[in-house]
Amino acid sequence: ERYRHMQIVNRVPFDLVPAYEERNEIHAAMQAVKGSIGRVIRRYRKDATTQLLSTMLMACAERRFEAMLWDTVATSLKELSPRMLAADLGLALACLVKADYRRDPELQARLLRLAARAAISG
Repeated sequence: ERYRHMQIVNRVPFDLVPAYEERNEIHAAMQAVKGSIGRVIRRYRKDATTQLLSTMLMACAERRFEAMLWDTVATSLKELSPRMLAADLGLALACLVKADYRRDPELQARLLRLAARAAISG
């Protein structure tokens, strides 16, 4: 428990911790590798979606809301969003709301549509 807490402190905004943990559980269940070696692989292997979400969550936790950073995030989201799970899309949307990112209103609408489609299809 303490180890999980140390992984989250200063990396995930307090109000997004349950969603972050749920996302991690979903991804862990999807990976075929079990046991202690599975934990090691999950801890150190990061895909592009995980890296993007980690960056977004950390920026929110540190209250870094510079336009240039979030424009870069938005560009990456446009590229990665078709391959993201509903939990990933929900976290991304929550971060965009926290950052008050309004420079690309179509992006939020697109993420909402993709999240709804992913949630319905399972």
